[in-house]
Amino acid sequence: MTDVIAEAFDPPKEFEQYRKYWGALQAQGMLIAMSTKKEGVMQQLQASMADDLRRVYGEQLDKKRGHWFHLGNDPTGKAVQEELLRFRGGSDLQAAIWDERRFYTYDLLRLLPYAEVEIINREEFLQAAQLADHPATEFPEKYIQVYLKIQRWSDERFPITLECDRGTDELKQCTLSLIDKLTITGHPQAEVTRCLRKQKLLTFLVQVNRSQPNSHWDINRALRLSPTFGLYRLQDADEQTYACAFNQDALLLEALKWRIPKCDRSKPYIF
Repeated sequence: MTDVIAEAFDPPKEFEQYRKYWGALQAQGMLIAMSTKKEGVMQQLQASMADDLRRVYGEQLDKKRGHWFHLGNDPTGKAVQEELLRFRGGSDLQAAIWDERRFYTYDLLRLLPYAEVEIINREEFLQAAQLADHPATEFPEKYIQVYLKIQRWSDERFPITLECDRGTDELKQCTLSLIDKLTITGHPQAEVTRCLRKQKLLTFLVQVNRSQPNSHWDINRALRLSPTFGLYRLQDADEQTYACAFNQDALLLEALKWRIPKCDRSKPYIF
C-alpha cells in the first residue's frame, strides 16, 4: 500500500519539488478530512493510511498537522487547502463544455482562443448532459468556473490576455494570493470578457517586462516547464505586467519559486 500512496501523492517526475514542498501537508489534509467521518471502517482505513504515509513522509507528516489548521485562518489559506484536496484532477480554470453531443470539462483559457461560445447556467448544462447519459457528478460545481455551449470553432486564434482592475500596490507577487476583478481581453464576444469578473482565484504572480509581449514565457523557460503548463500574461490597472498561474499550477510555482530570480529570496508560503 505504501507504493500506491507514494504514487497517488507524486506529481510527474519533473515536478519532484512539488511533492517535497506540498506532499506531507496534502497527505495530512486528507487524513484530517477523513477524521470527520465517524464510521468504524473509515477510522480503520485512516489509521492504516496514516501508518503508510509516515513511511513515505516520516516525521514531516505529523509536523504538518498544525500547518494545515493554520491555513484555515484566512481566505488564501482556505483556497490552498481546497486545491490540495483536489489532488491533480481537472484543469486549473475549469469550464464545463457542451459541444454538440459531447459534454466534457476543459481549461477555460485554452479553449477561448479557438471558440465562440454561449455562456449558460449550470441547470441548463446538466439537463442536456444528463439526457446524453452524463451524470451531474461528472461536473462538480465546486471546481467549475463557467458553463459554455460551443457556437463555432474559429479558424484563427483569438489573442486572449488577462487584465485585472487592481493596482500594482494591491497585488502580491512571488507568493500565493487571491485575485479578483479579472477581465479576459482579445475575445470577440463581450459576455466572455466578464465571465471571471466576480470570481476570486488562487494565483501566483511574477512581474515581467511589459515592453516584451512574450516576456511571461521567460518564467516557463527558467523553470523548464511543459509548453502546455497554464502560464498566462496579466496586466494590472497600472499597466504592470505579470506571468500568472492559477490554482494547482500556482501551487507548483510556489514550490519552484526559489529558481525564479525575482522570487528567490521571498519567504515560503508554508514553513
